[in-house]
Amino acid sequence: MNVVDVPLEVVHLTDEYWNNVVSYIIEEYKCGRTPNPDVLCNTRIKFGAFMDAISGMKFDFVASGHYAKIVHASTAQLD
Repeated sequence: MNVVDVPLEVVHLTDEYWNNVVSYIIEEYKCGRTPNPDVLCNTRIKFGAFMDAISGMKFDFVASGHYAKIVHASTAQLD
């Protein structure tokens, strides 16, 4: 396991994602349209709700992504 000494702040946006992306996609599918969920996520979540949520925090850098690998300490093997 690679470990870096970088503080981690988790911003939970599950409700925002459901309300602003998933529910919209469902309604659009019902109308026969097929919007791109990635575009909606970027505009409404990553550069919308996420930026709003961290606006009061101080960071030098911010990283976000859907491709993180989460390793729980209880199941991780140390190198």
